[in-house]
Amino acid sequence: MNNWFQIARLGMFTHWGHSSQQGWELSCILISDRLPNCGDFETPEQFIPHQPPAHPWQTCLTINESWGYNSSDCNFKTSRQLIHT
Repeated sequence: MNNWFQIARLGMFTHWGHSSQQGWELSCILISDRLPNCGDFETPEQFIPHQPPAHPWQTCLTINESWGYNSSDCNFKTSRQLIHT
Protein backbone atom coordinates (compact mmCIF):
# COMPACT_ATOMS: atom_id res chain seq x y z
CA MET A 1 0.00 0.00 0.00
CA ASN A 2 2.96 2.29 0.54
CA ASN A 3 6.75 2.27 0.69
CA TRP A 4 7.26 3.57 4.26
CA PHE A 5 6.01 0.85 6.61
CA GLN A 6 4.32 -2.54 6.70
CA ILE A 7 0.55 -2.49 7.22
CA ALA A 8 -0.26 -4.42 10.42
CA ARG A 9 -4.05 -4.12 10.31
CA LEU A 10 -6.65 -2.96 7.81
CA GLY A 11 -10.09 -2.31 9.29
CA MET A 12 -13.36 -2.75 7.46
CA PHE A 13 -16.28 -0.87 8.95
CA THR A 14 -19.18 -1.91 6.76
CA HIS A 15 -21.66 -4.74 6.40
CA TRP A 16 -21.32 -6.53 3.08
CA GLY A 17 -23.04 -9.69 2.01
CA HIS A 18 -19.80 -11.71 2.03
CA SER A 19 -19.04 -14.85 3.98
CA SER A 20 -15.70 -16.28 4.98
CA GLN A 21 -16.00 -18.72 2.07
CA GLN A 22 -15.72 -15.99 -0.57
CA GLY A 23 -11.98 -15.62 -1.06
CA TRP A 24 -10.77 -13.66 1.97
CA GLU A 25 -7.24 -15.09 1.94
CA LEU A 26 -5.10 -12.23 3.20
CA SER A 27 -2.05 -13.56 5.03
CA CYS A 28 -1.01 -10.44 6.95
CA ILE A 29 -4.31 -8.58 7.40
CA LEU A 30 -6.69 -8.99 10.32
CA ILE A 31 -10.41 -8.71 9.60
CA SER A 32 -12.87 -7.79 12.35
CA ASP A 33 -16.07 -9.74 12.98
CA ARG A 34 -18.16 -7.02 11.30
CA LEU A 35 -18.49 -9.19 8.22
CA PRO A 36 -21.09 -11.91 8.79
CA ASN A 37 -19.55 -15.34 9.54
CA CYS A 38 -16.06 -13.93 9.18
CA GLY A 39 -13.36 -12.30 11.21
CA ASP A 40 -10.15 -12.86 13.13
CA PHE A 41 -11.24 -11.01 16.28
CA GLU A 42 -14.41 -9.84 18.07
CA THR A 43 -15.31 -6.15 18.42
CA PRO A 44 -17.75 -5.39 21.24
CA GLU A 45 -18.97 -1.79 20.91
CA GLN A 46 -19.28 0.83 23.63
CA PHE A 47 -18.51 -1.54 26.51
CA ILE A 48 -15.75 -3.68 27.94
CA PRO A 49 -17.03 -7.23 28.57
CA HIS A 50 -17.12 -8.37 32.22
CA GLN A 51 -15.42 -11.60 31.14
CA PRO A 52 -12.89 -11.56 28.29
CA PRO A 53 -14.26 -13.21 25.15
CA ALA A 54 -12.89 -16.65 24.29
CA HIS A 55 -11.38 -15.30 21.05
CA PRO A 56 -9.04 -12.35 20.37
CA TRP A 57 -10.92 -9.07 20.73
CA GLN A 58 -10.74 -5.30 20.56
CA THR A 59 -13.31 -2.98 22.14
CA CYS A 60 -14.67 -0.13 20.04
CA LEU A 61 -15.17 2.61 22.63
CA THR A 62 -15.71 6.34 22.22
CA ILE A 63 -14.84 8.87 24.95
CA ASN A 64 -18.40 10.22 24.87
CA GLU A 65 -21.53 9.03 22.99
CA SER A 66 -20.55 10.13 19.47
CA TRP A 67 -18.43 8.31 16.88
CA GLY A 68 -17.36 11.61 15.33
CA TYR A 69 -16.92 15.20 16.47
CA ASN A 70 -20.06 16.55 18.10
CA SER A 71 -19.62 19.83 20.01
CA SER A 72 -22.88 19.32 21.94
CA ASP A 73 -21.98 15.82 23.21
CA CYS A 74 -20.55 16.46 26.67
CA ASN A 75 -21.52 13.07 28.14
CA PHE A 76 -17.92 11.91 28.60
CA LYS A 77 -17.13 8.50 30.07
CA THR A 78 -15.15 8.32 33.31
CA SER A 79 -11.50 7.29 33.41
CA ARG A 80 -12.62 3.98 34.92
CA GLN A 81 -14.96 3.35 31.98
CA LEU A 82 -12.22 4.13 29.44
CA ILE A 83 -9.22 2.49 31.11
CA HIS A 84 -10.27 -0.90 32.40
CA THR A 85 -8.10 -3.90 33.18
